[in-house]
Amino acid sequence: MGEVVPGARPRSRSARRSVSGPLAALAALVVGACAVDTSAPVAAFDASATPPAERPLVIVADLEPMRSLDPARATCDPCRMYLAATYETLLAAAPPEGGSAGEDGLVGRLARSWSSDEELTTFTFELDPEATFADGTAVEAGDVVWSWERALAAGGHAASLLDGLAEVHASGPRTVVVRFARPNADLPAIATSPNLGVVNRDAVQGSGEAAVDLDVASAGSGAFLLEAFTPGEELRLARDEDHWRGRADVASAVVWHLSSDRARGNELASGRADLALALRADVVGDLDLDLVAELVAVEAPSDGLVYLALSPGAANGAELTAPVRRAISLALDRDRLVDVAADGAATTPGSPIPVDAPGGAAVAPPERDVAAARQLLEEAGLGEGFSLEAAYPAVTAYGVDLATVAEQVADDLADVGIELALEAVAPAAWAERLAGPGIAVTLGYAGADHPGSSQFVRLFGLVPGSLWGERAGGGRPLVDAAQAELAAAALATDDPAEQAEHYGALAEAMAEDDVIIPLLSPEVYLAHRSDLTGVEPSTCFVVELASLSMGPS
Repeated sequence: MGEVVPGARPRSRSARRSVSGPLAALAALVVGACAVDTSAPVAAFDASATPPAERPLVIVADLEPMRSLDPARATCDPCRMYLAATYETLLAAAPPEGGSAGEDGLVGRLARSWSSDEELTTFTFELDPEATFADGTAVEAGDVVWSWERALAAGGHAASLLDGLAEVHASGPRTVVVRFARPNADLPAIATSPNLGVVNRDAVQGSGEAAVDLDVASAGSGAFLLEAFTPGEELRLARDEDHWRGRADVASAVVWHLSSDRARGNELASGRADLALALRADVVGDLDLDLVAELVAVEAPSDGLVYLALSPGAANGAELTAPVRRAISLALDRDRLVDVAADGAATTPGSPIPVDAPGGAAVAPPERDVAAARQLLEEAGLGEGFSLEAAYPAVTAYGVDLATVAEQVADDLADVGIELALEAVAPAAWAERLAGPGIAVTLGYAGADHPGSSQFVRLFGLVPGSLWGERAGGGRPLVDAAQAELAAAALATDDPAEQAEHYGALAEAMAEDDVIIPLLSPEVYLAHRSDLTGVEPSTCFVVELASLSMGPS
């Protein structure tokens, strides 16, 4: 899963704010406020002065995490936007404005209908007979089966979405049957994940030079085709002029890499870009100074989580017993952390399940209590203080620098006698260490893959197959029987009230075990020119390119 979460106070799904004034004034303001060099190779034209029909849609984003364009392997937020543009899933989450969604809030994409048996173990999807890939060939059940089996074989992020899958097969040219070993009520929601986009089997399996490499070309049924990709620099897309559901309004798009969100705001304000992704609230605050009438800011869903992970089974993690983990949680000054790391623009989750997901509102974050933390450490025989190694990935996630978070956490724990030996490591090295001896104390970040709560349990819960249950146990998975029972019960019903009850109990249990301690969910915004319409961020990817139009506002 990407890795996600909530906030202590609920926020609207898409809060729009229009701002006003001359573009040049904001450009000067942004550069002066941060002293960031924004001389990036964005577009060779001025988006504000070029007719929409004569230019691509220009997007600025942080492309650094985008290393693979393969649906079975890609994981970052820009990756999901790309996957949603070039591939299609069986189902999709209903857009914010509604539409012909079913009771589960989902709409058909490649599937025109879907159903399950009473046990919620077997699901049947009927494909739309009109669905075709970009090369004009029909999307068939065999393509779905091959794509999902390929995702499982890859053993990566996409495979985790299909945990418990017993069989997927074609019972007819357009009928896909999916069977799980145990109930999985969330399967329809899981089927909306861009990582389960359906790939043209014949195109990828072609022989010799005819075989499509998914990192240099797309092979899907989406509204766009991949034109070019330079890692860490740019991504170029062109629409499928013969798309089976009708061609997109935007003829082409280019996504340019800018790691700084302040720099992305500058490119938008200067007129060289149409859409800027993942802006912090303070950058948007600059747009709110009544300076830029041509821009609109949209609050993205609150599905980004920065968290502290404590692994008692990892190397050097023996001291991290349950009382010590609770002491660490009580020692944290969460309000101070929000101010220091996110300039006050974040919420404090109570559990790893988001507030707006089923059960997520059941838990409030604990208040800081240094005296109680010291008492727990005294009772554990550690009242004289001790040290822990703390390695974390050297990244900025959702506008939050994890180095700043690490330093604040270390300051908080020093107040109760715990010294953290901080070490920033490259993301690849961080992942290797987690898979090897483990890391006793670390930081992480997560983003949602699909609607629903099961993904958070699968990622963070102490249940069989959980990623962090494995990591925290140092190769010997930590499993809480009560959590496992609750998780199974939640997936055995499709009644919303019953699911919320089970997930609420899970949220409480996950908060109490203190293996994953949620720290903050930053407020993240998109900003765009007002003549770009259809910008509606979703929980699974930043924005759907096929829904956008450029023209007079």
